[in-house]
Amino acid sequence: MIASNDSVQGNEAEPAVDNLPKGAVLPDRKIVTSFLNYFIYENIALDGNASMQKIKENLALIITSVTTIIYLYLALHFFFNFKDFIDLKLSEKGDFLAGVFSPLAFLWLVFGYYQQGQELKQNTEALRLQADELSESVKQQTELVNVAKSELDQTIQQISLSTHQKLIDSQPYFHIFDLYINRKSVPSLGENFFDFDISFKLKNSRALCRSVFFTISYEENGADILLNGTTFDVLDYNLEKLNAIQLNTGFPKPIMELEQNTLYLRIYYTDSYDKLQIQVFKIEFGMKNFDGTEKSFIQKIPQTYY
Repeated sequence: MIASNDSVQGNEAEPAVDNLPKGAVLPDRKIVTSFLNYFIYENIALDGNASMQKIKENLALIITSVTTIIYLYLALHFFFNFKDFIDLKLSEKGDFLAGVFSPLAFLWLVFGYYQQGQELKQNTEALRLQADELSESVKQQTELVNVAKSELDQTIQQISLSTHQKLIDSQPYFHIFDLYINRKSVPSLGENFFDFDISFKLKNSRALCRSVFFTISYEENGADILLNGTTFDVLDYNLEKLNAIQLNTGFPKPIMELEQNTLYLRIYYTDSYDKLQIQVFKIEFGMKNFDGTEKSFIQKIPQTYY
């Protein structure tokens, strides 16, 4: 650098002005001070109020800028002689400027790396926040899916229950009263072969049904034997009317006189949806009461409709 030879009086160093070309003007201290004040104010003021957060965010820029301004001010006032600089060769001028500004270049290079680090940190934080938001969004979507699935399951269950209830409402409900079974021996087939006459009264307490006929079997899943006797083209809902039923097996079966026997009476019909359905009653008979009369039991077997 080219040092000034001006004398220093008191505590203040006066700038070298004797060797300046005519018309050259050095920056005034008040102007520099005003610029520094304005720069600091602009970097720390937020909506007219000082903000510590704003200062913290721009502290590196403030320090770097203030250092640059002070460095240039000191260099121009105390180490720079414009006349000597003019007299230097072009290569020497380049070396001089490189030497003057290299500290500033290094300072701003460090600031650039620092700024990149801060931006990288901010980007990382932004990505983390996005990841958190995405995770929260996934949780919310999962909850919405679970709620929708729960609502769908409830809707399906309600529809299923409603459909099943409609199916039940479309079926007749049979009641059997005054069941009587008369065993008739068939000597032509053997000593213990019997035919059965079955009579009872039937009432329908629910939906109308059509094409009603009756069968029996001697086992729960055994083959049906079509009974001769009463059938109905239409059997309406009627709580008061008892329909007399007279049936005959027409298929003799060998049984012991005191043996308890089981018959499965099946009532076939067409429901309100024109589907063939079945209701099954289990009949047990053959045992004697204490007074010698024969006793019988009838039980309706739960049925699944289709």
